[in-house]
Amino acid sequence: MKLDLSFIGKNIRKLRRQRNWTITKLAAKAGINEVPLGRIERGINAPSASVIYRISKELGVSLDILFSEREQDFRFLQHKSSLKPFLITAGEE
Repeated sequence: MKLDLSFIGKNIRKLRRQRNWTITKLAAKAGINEVPLGRIERGINAPSASVIYRISKELGVSLDILFSEREQDFRFLQHKSSLKPFLITAGEE
């Protein structure tokens, strides 16, 4: 049984386009080639954990946003993250 993870690529594409970034720009920032990134965005390939991590860091979003399967959850998590855009690290308040 093949697990459909195409929603991850769709979320990456939405976030990239919201920033008016080309696929070339995101690929360069995340340190991957354009072709694999395009295949991820189209849902042909599933990204590795390290690629997901690098893309989320470059897009400035948490992993749960990339893993939102429903459009409604995606929008909610984007809104929620904008309310507290800065993470508090251990020992800070």
